Amino acid sequence: MGMIEQVDSLMDRAMNDRASIDDLLVNDEGLMPMDAECTRTEVNCENRGRSDFKGKRFQDLTVDDVLGSEFATIEEAENFYTSYAMVTGFGVRKHRVTVSVFGHRTRQRWVCSKEGMREAKWLNFDNRVRTAKKETRENCNAALCVHFSSTTGAYNVTEFSIPHSHGLVPPQQVHFIRSHREVNEADLEQVMAMRRASIPTSRAYSYIINKMGGYQLGGL
Repeated sequence: MGMIEQVDSLMDRAMNDRASIDDLLVNDEGLMPMDAECTRTEVNCENRGRSDFKGKRFQDLTVDDVLGSEFATIEEAENFYTSYAMVTGFGVRKHRVTVSVFGHRTRQRWVCSKEGMREAKWLNFDNRVRTAKKETRENCNAALCVHFSSTTGAYNVTEFSIPHSHGLVPPQQVHFIRSHREVNEADLEQVMAMRRASIPTSRAYSYIINKMGGYQLGGL
């Protein structure tokens, strides 16, 4: 059976049985099943790197748990905060960065996507042609900030604010948030390989979504 026929067969079985491709592979190849107690959002975070911090679930973290912690790189700190935001139910965006004269980032701050307020100059147009976009900022203060330590060679957490000024997104909708809409490189390469095999893009993405167990796990 060719690759196209295999994909079509798996997709048809998944649609008919209302099961994911992963479930079918467990039956066919004897792989270990996914833990039934994991929520889909937690599984997504595991796919991106982590769903807990120092053995403590993201939902249970306090300021003291994170403040003063060390990350080896900026990317590690960003992955932590993005995964934390995904479980908690909010979006993330970069805020301020400080770079040394040698081009090394010495400070990085991430904030909730609803941080701050839209500047008044964008709201008070006398000759406005189009209706102003709906205000999405709510002056939220949730943030994470790290500073580079020349002593340890790591990034220390100097700020970790938890409270939000707005409601949080439920787990079944968190994948709609812009900062969490991401397709990992492995899945993207698989889609490109399937396209080179003359499989339509829509079918390739449908395969990825079914394999992951839903759109909320596929980053789409």
